[in-house]
Amino acid sequence: MDSTTRSLAACALVLLGTACHRAGTLDPADVIARETGHRTPRLTGEERDRYLRQARLFDDVDPSRRDLLEGPPSPDGARFDAPLVCDFVEPSLERVPAAGTTPKFFCRLEGGDGTMVKVKYGRSNREIYGEVLASRLLWAVGVASDADYPVRMRCRGCPVEPWLAYRDFPRPDPSPRGLRTIDDAVVQRLYPGVVLQEHVDQGWSFDDLDAIDARAGGAPRAQVDAFRLLAAFIAHGDDKHENQRLVCPLEALDAAGRCRAPRLLIADLGSTFGRGANTLGFIDGGSRPTFAAWSTLPMWEDRGACRAHRAARETDGDPPVSEAGRRFLAARLSALTPRQIRDLFTAARIERLGETTRDPDGRERPVTVEDWSVAFERRRAEIVEARCP
Repeated sequence: MDSTTRSLAACALVLLGTACHRAGTLDPADVIARETGHRTPRLTGEERDRYLRQARLFDDVDPSRRDLLEGPPSPDGARFDAPLVCDFVEPSLERVPAAGTTPKFFCRLEGGDGTMVKVKYGRSNREIYGEVLASRLLWAVGVASDADYPVRMRCRGCPVEPWLAYRDFPRPDPSPRGLRTIDDAVVQRLYPGVVLQEHVDQGWSFDDLDAIDARAGGAPRAQVDAFRLLAAFIAHGDDKHENQRLVCPLEALDAAGRCRAPRLLIADLGSTFGRGANTLGFIDGGSRPTFAAWSTLPMWEDRGACRAHRAARETDGDPPVSEAGRRFLAARLSALTPRQIRDLFTAARIERLGETTRDPDGRERPVTVEDWSVAFERRRAEIVEARCP
């Protein structure tokens, strides 16, 4: 049995409940190491615990100065809804995004640093809307996340349906290769920081937030509470540990490879701006951007006790929030102007979802950017106007 056959046989064990070692994905630690030349060795449990205690959550930013339409500066010149050229990366054992069921593929960008990126696409793929909405909002308020850019991808050497070439791998895709323009595409650039972990796919859980210790240099307790409240605000439902990363910003690495300022990052944000996980704790269509769900979702499970409403895949219960935590997030969200909020939903191209709603007179009409903006301001007001014990 050759190495390829052995690898495929090992991955087939997934069907029997055995995880395949990062099969089918790009390990963020490897990508960052190749792009920057920085790699940290696997940590001991004691080292990881220390970094968790020292973890930071919010940068000191002025949200009102963030451009939510264009997003973080792009090393590839990605602009809102503008063409971006890339070369399709044929699937291989190292590059098969096997996880998930939504359309995606890998592509190597032209210009910039020519890096390989994951591209999610499809007008009906609700994850692309959630990725842009949540990553832009987190960036605006100072929370680390990967950067997502909504573009019109001009994919060279692309098969007729790029996702099928990956989904059905190793079965060959016989469709002709050529130049394809994918209007509803989102390119993701990884946060520029090395991954700090004991083993692959470790990530962190929301329960790990309890380990953060301001006395050890970590985030103050108010920011920890604000972070949990922010997750409830965006209805982050798919909070399994591998969807979050413990990272070290490149500028925080010392000469010996130690991290001076570790931080926590939410990596997979496609299941946001819906109603969270369903009653069984599963992620489904309602977990992803859905106007009817998010616009009517309660911000508080118990407003008097300041327990935020959050239905998530792994986290049990609705998190209690301190008054200091509520005030911290309220200040960050209140700094966003009406134009920025509209730009947030414009950047996500949210109207392409094609949702409808009914006015008080019963007439059905398309859901607009303005509708989403009103829902955002309503949920923000529930935080701003609350008072916690």
